[in-house]
Amino acid sequence: MGIFSWLRGGSTMVDTAEYGRFGVGRDLKALPRTIVKDLDFFGRFWIRRAEAAPLAEDRALDLCADLEIYAKSDPARFCHELRLVAEPIGGWVEYGAIRLIAELLGGIETPDTDYLMESSLAFLRMRTIPWSNLSSDAHTWWLSNLAGVAWLPPKQVPLRGASPFTDVRFGEERVLARIEFNSSTFICRREGYEYVVVQQYPGPDEYSEPIEFVDERSTDMYDLYVKVGRGFTSQPDWVDAQLAPFVTVHRGDFR
Repeated sequence: MGIFSWLRGGSTMVDTAEYGRFGVGRDLKALPRTIVKDLDFFGRFWIRRAEAAPLAEDRALDLCADLEIYAKSDPARFCHELRLVAEPIGGWVEYGAIRLIAELLGGIETPDTDYLMESSLAFLRMRTIPWSNLSSDAHTWWLSNLAGVAWLPPKQVPLRGASPFTDVRFGEERVLARIEFNSSTFICRREGYEYVVVQQYPGPDEYSEPIEFVDERSTDMYDLYVKVGRGFTSQPDWVDAQLAPFVTVHRGDFR
């Protein structure tokens, strides 16, 4: 889904220095002089777009508007020029280049876009960025070109007894994890003979009770922790120290 159709707010901090903008006295048939900074920003913005602040959203939209005419007037040239700019630098700049191309031109395939996709994914994998943070076209490219190769093998859970934890008694609750972007909290309770973990969300207003969904349940607490830990597709923003060893997804390096 494109950036124009679903951007929303969050907490990402961005550099507010000036950059090329549509209609501000520059050649709209050439890349702006700020393109390296723009691509670095766009790559970092896109990889955590669900958490992006309104200021970051506005900057991303302006960048797309600024380059749309040029990109669509000569797509092959646009892709080639972005590669020439991004390849010597790599990293977030290359990832920003392939994301910007995908946003403005869709699923265009050229030797330049293939290079940018492969190189940027190698960078993200080295940074242990979770699979869930990648775009759908990145998923498709990986599965088409590297079928059978795990993006990141999950971390191993501790053997039974190797990472001890305290029991949850009747009437007690233990907060296991929190995720900020959707304001959810994972809470463990005892219900009869079972341990139950619910995912709790705030109600629609201050007068409403929280909304809860059962996430996992088991009669064995070790088994419960294994199920809950394996269920995360990205690292929670906060996780209880006793559950932390059971979270098998890697913590991505988004710096």
